Amino acid sequence: MSTKPAAGHAKLSALCLRALQLMQQDETIQVRIAPDADALLEDFRVAIRTALKDARDEVSRHLWSRSHLRAVKLASLAAVGVDMEVPTITRDIALWAIQVEKMATNGVSARFDRGDAGGSENNEAKQERELKAAIKRYLTTDYDALKNTARRLCYTKLLIPEIPLSPDGFIPRPL
Repeated sequence: MSTKPAAGHAKLSALCLRALQLMQQDETIQVRIAPDADALLEDFRVAIRTALKDARDEVSRHLWSRSHLRAVKLASLAAVGVDMEVPTITRDIALWAIQVEKMATNGVSARFDRGDAGGSENNEAKQERELKAAIKRYLTTDYDALKNTARRLCYTKLLIPEIPLSPDGFIPRPL
C-alpha cells in the first residue's frame, strides 16, 4: 500500500479540522497574493472590461462580467489547498485559475450560441433544429437501415409512399 493516499487523506483531514476550528471561533485567514499574481489577475480584469465594451450581446456581457471575481475566488481556494496556514496566490495558481475560468465561461457561452442554454427563445430554436434534423433523418434513411419497426410497417403497408429526393436532399414539390 502506497503512503501517498494516506498522506493525502491526512492532509484533507487536517484541512477539514482547521476549517471547523476557524468556523467555531468565527475567524478567517486572509489569503495573500504575490505581486506577480496580482498583476496577472489585474491584467485579466482589464482585458475583460475592454472586451465587455465590444461584447456582441447581453448574454456575453453577463457571462464575462464577473469572471475576474470567479478567477480570484478559485485561485484563493487553490491557495488554501496548497497551504492552509499561510495561503498565498502565486503566479502559477493565478494563471491556472484564469485559464479554468476562461474555459468554463467559453463553454457556457458556446452553449448559449448553440441554443443549448438560455430562455424559451433558445429552447424553441433548439427544438426546431432537432425537429428538422429528425425529419431529414426520417426521410433520407434507407429502408434497409431502418431500426424502427413502426416506420418499416408504414412503408410496408404503403401508408407512407416512397418519395425520391432531389440531388440536393429536398423533397420535390409539384408546381
